[in-house]
Amino acid sequence: MKKYLSMLAIVFFSASLFAFSFPDPDAIDWNLSVEPLFGCKIGELGEYVYQQNCRYSDNKLSELNWDIKPAVYLGAKIAGGWKGIGLSTYVTGAIPKRSGIVMDSDWLNKQYANAENYLYKTNYSESDNYLESNWSWGIQGGYTFRPWYFFECTPFVAFDIDYKAFTAKDGYFWYAKTISGTNFYSRYDDSTNNKEGAFSEDNKGYTGVDIEYNRYTYLLWIGANLHFNIPYGIGFDIGFQIAPYLYSISRDNHVLTKSRYADIVRGSFEAYKWMAAVSYRFTKHILLSLGGEFFWAKTIQGDTYVSTNDGKTYDKNSTIKGGAGEYYFDAHLSLRYIFF
Repeated sequence: MKKYLSMLAIVFFSASLFAFSFPDPDAIDWNLSVEPLFGCKIGELGEYVYQQNCRYSDNKLSELNWDIKPAVYLGAKIAGGWKGIGLSTYVTGAIPKRSGIVMDSDWLNKQYANAENYLYKTNYSESDNYLESNWSWGIQGGYTFRPWYFFECTPFVAFDIDYKAFTAKDGYFWYAKTISGTNFYSRYDDSTNNKEGAFSEDNKGYTGVDIEYNRYTYLLWIGANLHFNIPYGIGFDIGFQIAPYLYSISRDNHVLTKSRYADIVRGSFEAYKWMAAVSYRFTKHILLSLGGEFFWAKTIQGDTYVSTNDGKTYDKNSTIKGGAGEYYFDAHLSLRYIFF
């Protein structure tokens, strides 16, 4: 792992030194632009529970998949700089709306010994998912060099904060009962031996709020962006960034069971983002851009805390671990006004 991190650091800082050796000869002393933007994200946020000291190779006890389908947002970006040095910041906020479904699955038999023949899914439910809030803020600093008139490269460092809050409502479920004469649960879809909810869109198994969930994610990035100037005012950008550090805290309130959990995960080089955009410059001051990004945070395990007093305090749980992961595709349109 240390060798891998060292290689990444060498590549990044080598690119930075190379950048400073080829400054843009046409760069003006100062530049400033503002950029309103509109976009949407489609993807999925994953929430996980793992059994500690599990007897089996797969120790996943529970998985919740929260649809991001889609998250429509508005935002703005401000960028400025001097010579090749650039600094930018952005903020976005999503419109609260229905956002697909929440799928909740459990494998409860993994808690027990001698369950080799019972490691199937025991519980399953689906609920309507509502995106209550999603905002992001970030800042980025980099240096642009231009070895050729048609090509620019910008290595950068960035920091992002992302917040998402969901509510699961009005669902249906298949919950297993224990098999007669054993401590093990039956399969979730065994209709002869489960507590079955009304699996129908018209006749819900339960109504009202089931789960409230929110997550803060903090990301420190390093990356690079490549820009190609094509004739007739057309530009093309591609970029990649990786997170040397990720910190995430998630809070989960199961309203029906009156259970509250908090998961904290940390990771190094576990999140990635790929970017591409095409732009057209109408005038010296106005540029239209259409871009896309793919974000992927690998599933990371961390600590789970449980509250027994309505979320006032949380105690660390020593028998289970929490997990968090996420991916989404982001398409956005922006109109940049370049002051100078």
